[in-house]
Amino acid sequence: MSYLSLLLVILIFFFTFCDEAQSGNSAFQTVTEKLTSQLTGKSFQPDVPTARGSSNASNKTNNNFPGRSTNIEQAKESNSYRSIPAVDNAYVPGEILIKFVHDRGEEILSQKIVDSIFSNFMKENPFTKVEKVFDSFGATREEMVQHFEEMRRSYNLRASRAYTQEIPNLHRYFKITLRDKDISLSNLISQLKLSKNIEAVSTNHYLYLSQTTVVPDDPLYRSGNLWGLRKIDVENAWQISQGNWHTLTIAVVDSGIDYTHPDIRAHMWQNPNPSMPGLVGYDFFNDDNDPFDDNKLGHGTHIAGTIAAHTNNKIGIAGVLWHARLMAIKVCGEEMECPLDTIVNGIAGAVNRGADILNLSLVGEQPSQMMRDALLYANSLGTIVVTAAGNTGRIELSQFEPAHFKMGITVGASTSEDQITYFSNIGMGLDVVAPGTSILSLKASNRHLGFRHDYIESDGTSMATPHVTGVVGLLLAADPTLTVENVRQKIRMNADDILSVGWDKGSGWGRLNAYRALTSQSRCEARIEVPFFGSLNFISSPTEIRGTASGQRFAYYTLESSVDGESWQLLTRNNTAVRQQALYSLSSTLQQRLFIRLRVYDNALTNQKPCGEDMTVFFHNNITPASSIVGENNTAFGTSIAIIQDLNRDGFDEILVGAPRGIDKDLRTKGFIDLPPRDRIPTHDKGKVYLIPGNRASYGLNTNITQIQHASWVAEDVDTYFGWKVLPVKDLNGDGLDEILISEPGYSAPNEPVVGKVYLVFGRDLSSLPINEVLRRPLTGGPRRFVSWIGEQEYGLLGFDIAVGDFDADHIEDIALSAIGWRDSSTASSKRGKVYIFYGKNSSTWSRNINISRADVHIQGVAGATLFGSDLSSGKDVDGDGRDDLLVSCGGYNQCVRLILGKNIPHTGIITPGNTSFLGGHRIALVNDVNRDQMDDILIGGAPSLQDVWAFSPSLQFFFGSATPANDYSRSTIYNPLLLTTPMFGAWFSSIGDLNHDGYNDFLVGASPTNHRYDFQRYNQTFIILGASELSGKWSKFESPLYADLKLVPPEGDQSYAYGASASRNEGDINGDGFNDIIISDPYYYTGASADNNTGKIYIYHFLFSAD
Repeated sequence: MSYLSLLLVILIFFFTFCDEAQSGNSAFQTVTEKLTSQLTGKSFQPDVPTARGSSNASNKTNNNFPGRSTNIEQAKESNSYRSIPAVDNAYVPGEILIKFVHDRGEEILSQKIVDSIFSNFMKENPFTKVEKVFDSFGATREEMVQHFEEMRRSYNLRASRAYTQEIPNLHRYFKITLRDKDISLSNLISQLKLSKNIEAVSTNHYLYLSQTTVVPDDPLYRSGNLWGLRKIDVENAWQISQGNWHTLTIAVVDSGIDYTHPDIRAHMWQNPNPSMPGLVGYDFFNDDNDPFDDNKLGHGTHIAGTIAAHTNNKIGIAGVLWHARLMAIKVCGEEMECPLDTIVNGIAGAVNRGADILNLSLVGEQPSQMMRDALLYANSLGTIVVTAAGNTGRIELSQFEPAHFKMGITVGASTSEDQITYFSNIGMGLDVVAPGTSILSLKASNRHLGFRHDYIESDGTSMATPHVTGVVGLLLAADPTLTVENVRQKIRMNADDILSVGWDKGSGWGRLNAYRALTSQSRCEARIEVPFFGSLNFISSPTEIRGTASGQRFAYYTLESSVDGESWQLLTRNNTAVRQQALYSLSSTLQQRLFIRLRVYDNALTNQKPCGEDMTVFFHNNITPASSIVGENNTAFGTSIAIIQDLNRDGFDEILVGAPRGIDKDLRTKGFIDLPPRDRIPTHDKGKVYLIPGNRASYGLNTNITQIQHASWVAEDVDTYFGWKVLPVKDLNGDGLDEILISEPGYSAPNEPVVGKVYLVFGRDLSSLPINEVLRRPLTGGPRRFVSWIGEQEYGLLGFDIAVGDFDADHIEDIALSAIGWRDSSTASSKRGKVYIFYGKNSSTWSRNINISRADVHIQGVAGATLFGSDLSSGKDVDGDGRDDLLVSCGGYNQCVRLILGKNIPHTGIITPGNTSFLGGHRIALVNDVNRDQMDDILIGGAPSLQDVWAFSPSLQFFFGSATPANDYSRSTIYNPLLLTTPMFGAWFSSIGDLNHDGYNDFLVGASPTNHRYDFQRYNQTFIILGASELSGKWSKFESPLYADLKLVPPEGDQSYAYGASASRNEGDINGDGFNDIIISDPYYYTGASADNNTGKIYIYHFLFSAD
């Protein structure tokens, strides 16, 4: 070490020690003192920064940290590969975020929700605090609009850049903090989703900073180490623009900034508004005025340095921008955790303080409406958002926020060799890539890894993103009138192709090129708004493609389509500019997935290259499954299916599959009219129920269940139809795990007649698999694994159907069990059927084997109503009184679909169904409110009389819920779209939630063959019908016999026998992408030459639908 270097070290130590001593041995000055001394007068000289925190901790070298030569495998082994750190929870414990449908959410919360929805659930776990997520937006829509207009006036130049002026309802977001932080939130959130007052509800989940490996660098900085700036050709760009100190403000929404760093403090934004808290920004994480970067990786400081480190000052590094003001918006904590509510507040706070650009180098795995609304707020006021793609390892970025949303410019990471990094996420929505490995930038003073100098190298899409942010700043400084979409297109269309020409899923439109973006003379806008990525379209109706195609020197635009995203076919060329209107009307196509590309051309380009481009992909017509699972031999695998809420708490819901074995095919084709005597069943096998854990990855096509790790329950005897029906029940025993109902209508005790049985299996952790358990009669000792009900009459067939719903509005699910063979006397003519109801609140007193006669309520079928209870549906509220209602079918006999309102079900007693009846009823379902009138709705399908049960099903009836229900419900008729091909249209229905996130609930209609002796393979299909407003005219379109929104079909060449015979009866997310999935079954699917070997099969459909 030279004498000069030694003297420098001594001086640094001396001044640091003296400074701490003068402040009372504290490393902290008040933020006001510190900022005043750093940001006023002539204090911008490169003096030694004040230490913050322990000086020993900040100067300790970590000799175990991987060096610059670390390769991918070494990085993985060293645990530095992780983008998202391991934490105890994926969300803030005890916090829930809610968006209300209407204004005055605070009043709704205090009166209606607390009094009704929360009452029982929160008796022992009350909340301690209810607060607005955004404080500055008022309580009403009028106040929100007033605030928005004030922002537009205050920052009118920025506002002129906005692509849209849509105003999101941010004032309707609230946060609930529970007193018990350890309580499971899943059940509470499920209950809240049922409220008609609530538009969106979620956990306050974490997002994480998108940084991977951090490599120590030589403390003596030498020129040439900033390879990223050279790669994007910023040196030539600086000849055109270096930024603008007076007009350009960039908010780093991150872990804060070390504003004392000598190479950044001169570029810190200074708050000109004394009424707005914070001098250089704001700490939304701790809710104070000091946004100092105390993150253990100094993440925000590193980002800030790449954007706008003090350049041309003879010390340290250079930033992309020479002249700009950096606003420190701290939204993350020391451990890299960034709560959703804190981030959206930071976004809104930065916009309200005048930020022109937001840098969001963070990522979360749960795209949320709250994040979308916050980004929309920024865009609508002209703020440009730049987001990181995330470091999960080349996973589709559509699963992550904020990268998922189109309001931002999404950035992946590339290497010095112009390769895509191993960690960068990919896919539709990726705009460009930028340098993201070994990026040298500023080191926060309290960084855990200690070095003598103030700079460090890091990897990640976090490090790539500020390169783009800086170039966006150069563009706005050169031309402040550029719009948000102008800037996006300049970044896209002037990137360097590094994988293929044009857009590709790995690099987007290419690797960032600053000089080309600055020298481009084009000012184009190209944006497809509808159909948005992943959306559905109508099968027979044209699809209207809407968006913007315009420019300062606009010449024309083209629209092209592609099946694979590579080979393109021209749809239209139009010489008329369009702004947020129809671009083209696409006729029906036979392709199940279609890419659409919009290109805009202007007169400034002579090389016939577009000046603007946008793409989308949407699903059209027949959709085939992502994966399929085949059952064991002769099991009728898939006779019943359900999705159960995540049992092993890994973020993925699980699949329940019933395989009752040896099912006579005529049972399914004749509508489950009866079960044959046991001595006619030749299989002599035990039924089985499978519990298959959810998984992000596909199970593959035609994968046998024996190749998948799973749990199972096996009947205690043969030929009993164990697994005939399966259904989840919300947690009854308070362990945070849902329970499982399994029916066994052919059950009999040894040497006793068939009576039927239903099991309630208590949920259990799936961490230890496989589980293969026989459900036997009373077990002694140990935890209670299940309870069961046994039928009371010979051939009563208890468990022919099962349903759950909250009939008494206590927020605990109740159980309905049917016995279609029940008689009120010994004569055959007295066969009426019965439904038993057990209230869930009494579950703590249930014994191992419960006598069915102890049911709380007995609902007897009306005289002559044979097979009352053949189909049950509940869990929905048709009249909007807060109680779930019960719909009961008699299998198509007479006018015997009966609606029993929850308010008419007593606490105890024997009743007969009321007079509200419907024609037909071979199949029935209550479905979530599809027209958003705050009432759930009714579907009735099947033939109107017994003699037509096996005949064609010409239509199904759709009845809208009503607060004053009567026999004359508002009705729409949905005609069979396959009338001439004879499948049973309306074989079943299933509510699937809001599949395309448009605010309206959707549902499935099954169509399976009516007779297994005919080859109806090409007609097996399932229809998705999307919800819509009653006023939209959509429901009148159902009079057209070919109308539906989407069809699901088995793969071509699949040996499907009765595809669409059943489907999951509830909603769930199997692959954890934030969107509901659909499971369709064919219990008669067979392998080999014999159709009698009905192994059964289930088909799983994943959807990635977006609403932006």
